[in-house]
Amino acid sequence: QEKVRAVLVVNDDPEVLSSIKRLLKPDRYQVLAARNGLEGLEILTRNPVDAIVTDQLIPGMTGVDFLRQAAIICPETIRVVLYGCCEVKLVADAIYDGSVHLLLTMPWDDNQFLGFLLDAFQRKELADENDRLNLKLLTLNHELAVCQHQLKGLLDSKQAAEIIG
Repeated sequence: QEKVRAVLVVNDDPEVLSSIKRLLKPDRYQVLAARNGLEGLEILTRNPVDAIVTDQLIPGMTGVDFLRQAAIICPETIRVVLYGCCEVKLVADAIYDGSVHLLLTMPWDDNQFLGFLLDAFQRKELADENDRLNLKLLTLNHELAVCQHQLKGLLDSKQAAEIIG
């Protein structure tokens, strides 16, 4: 069974919100909506989300500024910004500093939008699995070191007993 993903959409245009909600289909995604950056940050403090999609031009702050703050609240969340042709440098800087994972131009192509989002989720799942396996490896290495230490203690005790006896 496929995991239902929570996606926060931050956009003040009701038509864009409606379009993204329709695209993400509620049976595959839980869509949370905010009309501005402050509302989006408030939602993030109360709800775990897997991805954030924001317009670059939102009331109260830029989409990039919103995603920079969102990255502090929930660093594991996939962050996507929708932008027009005029904001390329600002958005590119945000990719460089790690605040933004994906860029999509407006208007977007629905298939490309979904493909990028699915690809981002797959990469996130692989990274999460890699982290889980690394943690398991660290735990097993620690347990092995403890066993080696105990074995050395037993060997030392046996050698000392043989010397005395």
